[in-house]
Amino acid sequence: MKRTFTLIFFLVIGIRISYSQVNWADDVACIIYSHCTECHTATGIAPFNLESYQDAFTYRYAIQGAVADKSMPPWPPNQDFNAMAHANELTQDEIDLISAWVNAGAPEGNPMDAPEPPVFDNPEVITDPDYVVELPSYTVPASNDDLYKCFVIPTDLGEDKKITDIEIIPGNRNIVHHILMYQDISNQSVIEDQNDPDIGFTCFGDPGSQSAELMAGWVPGSRPVDLPPGMAIPLPDGANIIVQIHYPEGSEGETDQTKINLKFSDESGLRDILNFPILNHLTTINEPLFIQPNQVKSFHSQFQLPVSATGISVAPHAHLVCTSMRMEAELPNGNIVNLIDIPEWDFNWQGFYSLESPVILPQGTILHGYATYDNTSNNPNNPNNPPQPIYAGESTTDEMMVFYVSFMLYQPGDENLVLNPDGGEHWGHHEDCEPSSTVGLLELEEKVDVRFSPNPIHGQSTLFIDIDQPASTASYQVEFTDLVGRKVADFTCDSNCSITLPDSMGEGVYLFRILENGTPITNARKIVVLK
Repeated sequence: MKRTFTLIFFLVIGIRISYSQVNWADDVACIIYSHCTECHTATGIAPFNLESYQDAFTYRYAIQGAVADKSMPPWPPNQDFNAMAHANELTQDEIDLISAWVNAGAPEGNPMDAPEPPVFDNPEVITDPDYVVELPSYTVPASNDDLYKCFVIPTDLGEDKKITDIEIIPGNRNIVHHILMYQDISNQSVIEDQNDPDIGFTCFGDPGSQSAELMAGWVPGSRPVDLPPGMAIPLPDGANIIVQIHYPEGSEGETDQTKINLKFSDESGLRDILNFPILNHLTTINEPLFIQPNQVKSFHSQFQLPVSATGISVAPHAHLVCTSMRMEAELPNGNIVNLIDIPEWDFNWQGFYSLESPVILPQGTILHGYATYDNTSNNPNNPNNPPQPIYAGESTTDEMMVFYVSFMLYQPGDENLVLNPDGGEHWGHHEDCEPSSTVGLLELEEKVDVRFSPNPIHGQSTLFIDIDQPASTASYQVEFTDLVGRKVADFTCDSNCSITLPDSMGEGVYLFRILENGTPITNARKIVVLK
């Protein structure tokens, strides 16, 4: 899988407002520093920096479009289906402020009023850990693909432990895409490690042991696991901790040394948090997970709970051909409880999502999982061109359908548990930084109507663009950009364009817009180029 960050956007060129009140220092810096800079920094995994006004000005159109269509910041769950705690998504006011700022020419305002850029130097939240899991220093070798590496750390603590806090600290945020942490009482992963001459062992999906239990995960922007009072994750005596790290393509030569801080508790009566792949493509799916070439297919997985449980978080998992995942619970009384909906599945952004409130699942509840897979050339994430048969498996080019659920065995009173003492508030702002104004926007219609085909376009095929309702001139510019706003090609044509794209536009997703006398008169259109 290639290291990609989807910035598909629709430029909101036509919006007009009284712009004098919107600027970087007073309004926009706060939003960018709070929601974007942690990834878009010199030590982050995003493809460009957003650490200053000049950075944001350079990529202002990419920012405007990405936040307008909500592809950035990445927050896959549909909050209208079921609100998740600590959602890293922008409010509509914040989106409107960014759009108004760009349309105003992206003014800086008074630099003295701008907040200081945040510094991400891997500060540790748990400063007094009871146990530190130290991974070996690892330098990523040359590779033409992503690398999934598992490291096995024996614990040998002499007794069972109860974990209340977990902090995963990537050593090199520039190359660590995501991390999964397991505990395993078998030695199968140790054998896998011994059989691999390199440090650790290469793994994908399966961490080397079928008995491994998922404990926690990290993606950019993750918070440390801080379980509510009275809850803990059990760590059996002698268990091995397996840490799976995803290093994207292009990481070769970089060195990482990740570590994990743990806090234990000796408090009596702590309740165990269990993480199980309750719905999966092996035992609970309605038919074998297989997608024919040029087929869009949906699957249903279900499981009836033999005991009453209290759910606290969920984690859907699939690969590249998947396009959507949804999970719900059918209670014994027939009521349906929404758990999670990922309407636009993105392999690059997946993890555990905490519920704002506990979900009570009585014995006999039927958990339902639904997933759709698009194995056609219309799916820009399809790893095969032309499409090939997709089977269930561990490889990136295979597929999976798994829904992890974190839960406790139900006890009376769980309905009143507080999972998020802070209320699962909107993603934390950069310190002392709050947007200072809210604006209402008036939409302006595009000046022309545009139709184009084919999409996707293959190789040197001709792209036809039909511009209706011509403006004041018969000549237009058609400007193509990549997904971060860099111009890759432009053409001049009349209202009926026939364009052959240059060889320099390799396979991928691009955008184009129509300009008149150098001024955009349409929003951006997405086009997929296949070779």
